Amino acid sequence: MKRTKRNKPIAAKTKTRLSQPAAEKAPLSAHLREVKKRLFFVVLSVAICSAAVYSIERKLIAVLLEPSHGQHFVYTSPMGGINFLFNVCFYFGVALSIPVIIYNLLRFLQPIMRGATQRFIVLSSIASGIIGMGGILFGYFAGLPAALHFLLRQQFHNGQVEAMISIQSYFSFVVAYMFGAALMFQLPLLLIIINRIKPLTPQKMFKYERGVILFAFISAFIMNQHQTSLTRCLP
Repeated sequence: MKRTKRNKPIAAKTKTRLSQPAAEKAPLSAHLREVKKRLFFVVLSVAICSAAVYSIERKLIAVLLEPSHGQHFVYTSPMGGINFLFNVCFYFGVALSIPVIIYNLLRFLQPIMRGATQRFIVLSSIASGIIGMGGILFGYFAGLPAALHFLLRQQFHNGQVEAMISIQSYFSFVVAYMFGAALMFQLPLLLIIINRIKPLTPQKMFKYERGVILFAFISAFIMNQHQTSLTRCLP
């Protein structure tokens, strides 16, 4: 009897040790399944919204071309027009899917977020969609007309040089400008989410000051490259 009693803990320990590798593998597979699930919902939302946008694509293209002040654009390949139409539908689909993207992202990060209730996730997703659309509208109405007026009318404008800009270059510039404004408006929400994962103190935020400044310079350089490609002219 004594031997039996002594062997029980040893057997239990042996079973625990043998079951530990299986327990360690389970979270990884669960995370992969969760990633696939969230990506499926995001892709489905973007596809549905893009298909819905296709029904009003002519009106959206007219809206996108309005800030150019009557500038004429060209496409330089047989598939240029179709690619432009596809990009319009896709990017507008992504913009309309911002709440769905944020919701699935927060659901995936929920286990490592402090106090991330279902109500917090839903309200954050709705707020993200609202401020994202607000940033897009701000970029479209406030910054984009002035930038295009300067780039297309003021900078390389004389009687001998005429701008011949492809519609792809124009659209990439407009998308970068509006989505950049949308991301800028998302910064407060991003800080709230990061603070839920890992509390942010003023000392920690000052540590990232150099990185933020470097990121700002890199972003400004990328925006400048888009402007340069937009204003490339042919004699």
